[in-house]
Amino acid sequence: MGSGGGVRFDTYGKNARVRVLGGCVGIDRVPVLLAVRVLFRSRLMPHTCEECGEEFGTLSGLRLHDCPEEAKKREWDRELAEHRQRIRTLERAENAATRRAASSELIAAIEQAENSDHTAVYQLLAHYERYLTAEWGTDADDNYDGFQRVFYDPAVSALDDAVVAEGWSFLLDVLDAYWPSVTLDFTSYPDHEVAGLEETDKYEAFPHISHVLTTVTGKQLVRTRRTAGVDAIPPQALEYQLFFHRHPGDSGGWIRSMSYGWGIGHPEHSVAAHLHTLVDGEYEIWASSAIEHAFHADQEAAATLLESVFADGLVSDPGLMLRGLASIARDSYPDQRDTGTGRRSIPSWPRTGSTGTIPFDSDFGRSSMKPILRMICLPIGRSPISESDIDSKKQ
Repeated sequence: MGSGGGVRFDTYGKNARVRVLGGCVGIDRVPVLLAVRVLFRSRLMPHTCEECGEEFGTLSGLRLHDCPEEAKKREWDRELAEHRQRIRTLERAENAATRRAASSELIAAIEQAENSDHTAVYQLLAHYERYLTAEWGTDADDNYDGFQRVFYDPAVSALDDAVVAEGWSFLLDVLDAYWPSVTLDFTSYPDHEVAGLEETDKYEAFPHISHVLTTVTGKQLVRTRRTAGVDAIPPQALEYQLFFHRHPGDSGGWIRSMSYGWGIGHPEHSVAAHLHTLVDGEYEIWASSAIEHAFHADQEAAATLLESVFADGLVSDPGLMLRGLASIARDSYPDQRDTGTGRRSIPSWPRTGSTGTIPFDSDFGRSSMKPILRMICLPIGRSPISESDIDSKKQ
């Protein structure tokens, strides 16, 4: 045992320790050697910046260096923020100009409708349609789109409030006034070429306020199905939504009319038969989304329809046709968002728990989807799926 500098050395075999004397901290010799080795290696091994690739001898050098790639990212973020701010400023200016250019009659009708004057809704829609019709005949696409961007929400809110208060009779009266001047010849649909461009009707054959009318019709379809059942849905409303599977140009009316699927099982209007024909006629995108809606209305009827289109060999894109099932598995609502604003155009509803809801039956799904999964897997060379395999994946 020896001492020096206030430290006493005690020897305990190979692992000699430095004892604590006079406030000195005792340290094991072996850990000290390991720490020295790590420190020595860290000084010899270079540290590389993951962004720019530059190497540094010390970690502090890496942390303190002015990375040019990071500087580029910061500059890009700054420019992007400035660009978005310019866009928002321009949109505010354009929206303000659109409001100033709107007729006083339209503004007055909106204000009256917001004060629960439902008769003013007719004037609101008439002025809305008149303006868009006039703009459609010009080359000023910005005015057409800008008008929709500013007045779509007020128009939908006014019409929907009136429909909730007055019922289907009010909405059917409006739909009759703006009924599309098209006919549907379903007998020609199976002749369409596979993967070919779908036939569409002329844009002028549809009302310019289609996006407003199909939105409110979809809302009312959901409310009626959930609270009163499918029999309470007027067949004219389903017929109206069906027209828009061929709608060219305006994606608003085309997307929002997919709520047509909520009418599956209707006693007077065969939604399932029409969707079957649309799949055969190469309108799979619209039909698949409508089937997704149908699953929220009636699982068994929608599964039967899905099975039939696969069994009949009509599906050219299985992934597209089954996309709705994936959204249901994620507990998601049908995608009815406006692609520009992200707003939902159908009401939300709880899937379980209270009267009027439509809970999903997992046991039903396990049994009814097996034939469909087999039909999809076998034609593309997959091994047959056994019931035990499916059940084990569902657990």
